[in-house]
Amino acid sequence: MVFYEQYGKTLVCLALIMIAIAGGCTSSGSTAGSSTGSPDAADDGGFHSSFAELAGTYVSTDDPASSISLDPTGAARVVTGSNSYDTSIYMENDVLRLADGTSIGPYPIQDGTLIYQGVKYQKQS
Repeated sequence: MVFYEQYGKTLVCLALIMIAIAGGCTSSGSTAGSSTGSPDAADDGGFHSSFAELAGTYVSTDDPASSISLDPTGAARVVTGSNSYDTSIYMENDVLRLADGTSIGPYPIQDGTLIYQGVKYQKQS
């Protein structure tokens, strides 16, 4: 009887070790594969491979002097009236956001339109 208890404990320990090893392999596999797939926020701080698709200048439909410029690297420049500032973009739950957390629209961008602080910005060709 004691032999079976010892054997059972050994099997449980081995199973836990195998689960830990399998979990480690899965985790390192996703990190290694991120260079060919789309990286997730945990791997790179929020950079998304699709930023190249978003690159361009989006001009306000109400005020052509206001614009948002997105760079493929994730950098952004916001110009509103006489004010402008440089920032960056990231994606959170399929929503594009500026570094301060302000939403600029859903991803993928619909009809080349961003919405920033209630103002519509249209992508220029």
